[in-house]
Amino acid sequence: NGDSGQGSINAAGNSLVLESNGGAGITMLTGSSSNASIIFGDSESNYQGVVIYDHSASVMKLVTGGSERVRVTANGLTWEVELLLYKITN
Repeated sequence: NGDSGQGSINAAGNSLVLESNGGAGITMLTGSSSNASIIFGDSESNYQGVVIYDHSASVMKLVTGGSERVRVTANGLTWEVELLLYKITN
């Protein structure tokens, strides 16, 4: 949809590039009881980091190290208790 004016692409994110001289976006459409996910993996695991939108619960989840760490619901943000205690004490 037009040239953004940026002359180069960062090598860390060059597999999929969307470019526009206006707004740009990505849409994932799923069933109302399904998940939409962006999954990050490596040579050790194909599920290291994940961004998940759970349509059935209207919840956004963030996964690191293969475990859910942060959850955003209609009521706000929640996270793993150990992480909260670490941040408070350190």
